[in-house]
Amino acid sequence: MKQKWALAMAVCMAMGQAVPAMAAEVKENTMEVSVWGQKLNDDGVMLDGVLYVPLRKTFEQLDQTVHWYPELNETVVRQPVYPTGSTFSYSTQFPLVAAFPQAGISVYGAKPDGMVIVEKDLEKTSYVKVPYGLEKQTLPKLRYGEYNGDGKRDFSVSVLTEYEPNVQKESLYLLQQSEDGWNSTLFSNESLLADAKAAVSSHFAEGCLVLSVGGEETKVPLEQEATVDFGRVIRFFTTKSYLEAQLPVFALTEENGIGEEIGLLKAEVLFDGTAFTMGDWQFMTMEDVTSNQLLTETALALMQRDLDVEGVFNAGLNGDWEKSVEIGAWHYAPVVSDRFHSLADLEQWVRGTYSNEERCNDFLSRLTGEDAYVKEVDGVLYVNADIGGKGMALQLDEESLRVKLLSPNQAEITFDFDLFDYDTLPSKLTMTKVDGTWLLDTGVYNVGQLAD
Repeated sequence: MKQKWALAMAVCMAMGQAVPAMAAEVKENTMEVSVWGQKLNDDGVMLDGVLYVPLRKTFEQLDQTVHWYPELNETVVRQPVYPTGSTFSYSTQFPLVAAFPQAGISVYGAKPDGMVIVEKDLEKTSYVKVPYGLEKQTLPKLRYGEYNGDGKRDFSVSVLTEYEPNVQKESLYLLQQSEDGWNSTLFSNESLLADAKAAVSSHFAEGCLVLSVGGEETKVPLEQEATVDFGRVIRFFTTKSYLEAQLPVFALTEENGIGEEIGLLKAEVLFDGTAFTMGDWQFMTMEDVTSNQLLTETALALMQRDLDVEGVFNAGLNGDWEKSVEIGAWHYAPVVSDRFHSLADLEQWVRGTYSNEERCNDFLSRLTGEDAYVKEVDGVLYVNADIGGKGMALQLDEESLRVKLLSPNQAEITFDFDLFDYDTLPSKLTMTKVDGTWLLDTGVYNVGQLAD
């Protein structure tokens, strides 16, 4: 997947990149750009006196390789580096930009004075000040949502602002649109750390470090006496309807002064329109963190499978249409599928997705009757060629997924839906463990329709 990216040429100097011979011919707010005498296919854009050029093509023109990592929402340039006195090279990477083109929002990177430039529809600009001179750094994470109840779209920008071995900090900015442009509000790491420390009390007793957080007491078995310490690896989990701060917790012993990571503190970040506050802190042991990650992966796999079921039963089953035959008053074509060879295959697939019998029957009822969506005749599976599908105007935001265990056999899943007009619907559903297997209690699309 190739993305279009743009950045002020001054960033090349900040990266240590040799500045190419570049020419530009002004055409209103756009410019024709050439690198080393060769014209680029895409024009540059002049905004607030800064020339932005298409990054991918510019760097490829400079014989650099541009990599896009969709699972991380990161784009980097890999550049060979030759250490002094050595003929060997190693590869380093420089971040470029992040973008949400469907919403007309782009983060263009940094200017040499350490400002991340955020554009909305190429009309108004916000500059978020952050140290950006690091050689290797993740991209700003940008999310748009409605965080303070004023009915206006806000944007969260989470950027890495400090880095040294084993120490990383992210800072969270909220951008709010006003008549004067975009206003930026910073949530400081120091405020988060102070709030977290105030929320935790601890003591050591009977071979356990006992932590009390939000009225809940957790015992962590340890081989020697220890005290609580807080890490500086601060992370922000941002979705379009939810902001969360995460802070690692360590058990610190006097013997070596090195902390053992024992869990994670997390709390919702609240914003009232002018200031940030923290919600109730929750402590999770490392075992809880690992279990929650696995549970989240299970939930996502089930939700993706549910959407597959919706798609297949929504006229999504392929057929060999040239071999259509009449069965009763309807035209049917042999099913073309590596997965489904009988009605039993379809039923097993559906029942392996849902715990709710009514939900299962909603699909399986479409396999019966004269106008059945799928028929099995003489061991051959046929799909109805006369039945059309319905449009699905919702899209699951997979990165927004959060899972909370309600009991050993039931969990709550919170997630965001995107509508075609880019509004967001926060939604919830549950899943239940049946005979050791997690199953959805209802469908993703069904919950989205109820939220709408």
